[in-house]
Amino acid sequence: MNVLLHSELAHFIIYIAISAIISGMPAPGVSSGTAYKWAFSSLNIFAANFTRARGAKLESSPNFQDALNVQQTLAGQPQTPVVKPPDPVVPKP
Repeated sequence: MNVLLHSELAHFIIYIAISAIISGMPAPGVSSGTAYKWAFSSLNIFAANFTRARGAKLESSPNFQDALNVQQTLAGQPQTPVVKPPDPVVPKP
């Protein structure tokens, strides 16, 4: 019984350590390859970081402007800065 308890505790500690290492991976950027994006997503799912694995959207990324510039350059368009739309004005009653 005592050996089983130590074995389970050791597995739990190893899993927490691996999960922490995976959580420290930098998010994929504009220049990241397909293999890194796949590894990032797969490893974060394994580490139970579901939000980080699936919830990362390019629009909320700090690399969004860079990605937009790359796509516009590839399309032969001039680069335009991203402008955040103003908050809607709500009339006071």
